[in-house]
Amino acid sequence: MYILHVSFGVAGVAAMAVLHSRMRRKITGALLWVMGCLLASVFLTLVQYYFVSVMSDVPGYMYVQYSLSLIIALALYGGLLVLMLHLPKVPNLLAVIVTLFVVGIQVGRMLLVLLAAPEIAQRIRFPAVALISAYLFFLGMVFYRSAAEEPDETLSLLLKRLSILTLIFAPASTLFYLISYQFPALGRLHISLDFIYFSVWSILTIAVFLRYLSRPTALLEEGKISSAFISAYKITKREAEVVELISHGLSNQEIADRLFVSFTTARSHIYNIFQKTGAKSRVELLRIVTGYRQ
Repeated sequence: MYILHVSFGVAGVAAMAVLHSRMRRKITGALLWVMGCLLASVFLTLVQYYFVSVMSDVPGYMYVQYSLSLIIALALYGGLLVLMLHLPKVPNLLAVIVTLFVVGIQVGRMLLVLLAAPEIAQRIRFPAVALISAYLFFLGMVFYRSAAEEPDETLSLLLKRLSILTLIFAPASTLFYLISYQFPALGRLHISLDFIYFSVWSILTIAVFLRYLSRPTALLEEGKISSAFISAYKITKREAEVVELISHGLSNQEIADRLFVSFTTARSHIYNIFQKTGAKSRVELLRIVTGYRQ
C-alpha cells in the first residue's frame, strides 16, 4: 500500500510540476511544494516500515524519525500558508494565526511523544487530531471560496475538487480515530487516511492536468485569429488580441498584464467576447475559433 501511495504521489507531483511550468503562478508553485512535502512524508513512512520490519534495533532511530517528520510537517504547513496568502479573498492575518496555531499543536504533540509518559501522549492525541481536522476544514473552505474567484479555469477546477476532498476528509479523519480507538484491532492495521487523502489529491491533479492538455488550441493564420472569425462575430482589434492570449492559456490577470490594462478591463473584454460568440467557457470559445480557420 505504501508503494502504491508513493506511485500515485510521484505521478501527481509530476502532473503538478508540468502545470506549474506552463502557468508560472505562485498558486501552482505552492501546490507543487505542498504535494512534494506530502510525497516526502509517504516516502519517509515507507522507509520507516522497512526499518521496523527489518532493522528494528537501530540506535536512536525513533529520534531521527520524529525529527524528519517534524521538518517535513513544518515545510508542509509553510507551503499551505504561502498558498493561502496567494489565494483570492483570504484574510492574511487569519491564515497566519491559524497556521501558527496548528504548527504549535504538531510540535507540542511530537515533544510529548518523545519526552512525556505514554499515558500523557495518548491522552492528548484526540484533542490534537480534532484541532488539526478543524484546520483542514478551514483549509477546505478557503479552497472552496477561492475556486469561485479564481479566473483561470484549470486552477478553479482543481481548487474546487480539492475543497470537496478536504471538506470530506477533515471530519472523516476524526471519526476514523474514534472508531479505531474503540476497536484496537483496526488501529493495528496501520491504515492512514492521510495517505489515502494524498493519493486522491494526486489522482484529482492528474485528471485536471489531462483535461488541461486536452483543451483545444486555436488554429491561427500566421499567428493571428482568422479574419473569418473576426468578421462573423464583429470582433474588435483589442478583442482579437485577447482571444489570441486566451489561446495561449493565459489567465485573466496575465492577459491584463500583457495588454497593460486593469484586471477589470481584461475581464470585460472576455465577457464581451463570450456575449458575441455565445461561448460559455474558454474551451468552447477556442472550439469556435478553430472552426473558423480558413
